[in-house]
Amino acid sequence: MAGDKSNPAADLPDNPVALQAFANDLNLNLPWIETLTITAKDPHNLTDPEDELKRELGFYNQALQAVKAAKPLVLQAGVPFGRPDDYFAEM
Repeated sequence: MAGDKSNPAADLPDNPVALQAFANDLNLNLPWIETLTITAKDPHNLTDPEDELKRELGFYNQALQAVKAAKPLVLQAGVPFGRPDDYFAEM
């Protein structure tokens, strides 16, 4: 309902054509190395939000999956990410 203070989005116009045009303007088709965007293939199946161990394990698995997907892309872009061979310890 317009003017409803509890829902500020209610005052915004619903214009799907303009929204799609704006979304198309945002699509810059940048190379991957400029965005570093990785999307998890598997959704995080959170059945019990109170089970912290399962929740954290799900986050860990998604992060691990993202790293495995990103490493070849970083190598392909020629960006160094490992420590040099002569790096022995923090000073």
